[in-house]
Amino acid sequence: LIEGLPDGLVVVDPQFTVLHANAAAQRFTGLEWPPPGEAPNLLALYPGPDRSRIETLLKELFQQDSTPVVFPATLRGADGMMTPLECAAGRIKLTTGDALIISMRDVSERRSSESEQLRAQRMQTLGNLAGSIAHDLNNVLTPVSMAMGILKDKIQDPLAQRAIDTVSRSVQRGSE
Repeated sequence: LIEGLPDGLVVVDPQFTVLHANAAAQRFTGLEWPPPGEAPNLLALYPGPDRSRIETLLKELFQQDSTPVVFPATLRGADGMMTPLECAAGRIKLTTGDALIISMRDVSERRSSESEQLRAQRMQTLGNLAGSIAHDLNNVLTPVSMAMGILKDKIQDPLAQRAIDTVSRSVQRGSE
């Protein structure tokens, strides 16, 4: 059952030595199970600032009977690729002592989908804004266009007629 789960499951001891990693966790981390040599330390898979934050959080789980916690993390796999994860960890009792079981879910596809959705929403918002501006501009230019038609009929001066024609063409271009 555990081996077939799509989420990674890792069991670690109080020193964060990996005691077990299911198939999904092996894919995320690049861990071999069973390991060819000494069992790896889970914290080595977390880069920089994530490492100390996760170490503190997991130590707190070992030190007290606390409820399981859910936390975001970024994991560096064996190939060096960074994978965003949603993790959950809880304390368990084994015959050999206390341990933590940590569930890992790859959220890179969800984040990518959310990013695409946000990009589409921004484009829709820009389209709505542009449409609203065009509508407002047409509302302003329509009376100007009507006034130019009236003035053209009333004013006979050729210089004024050319000015009216220029303004009328500009209003027409602005309303297209």
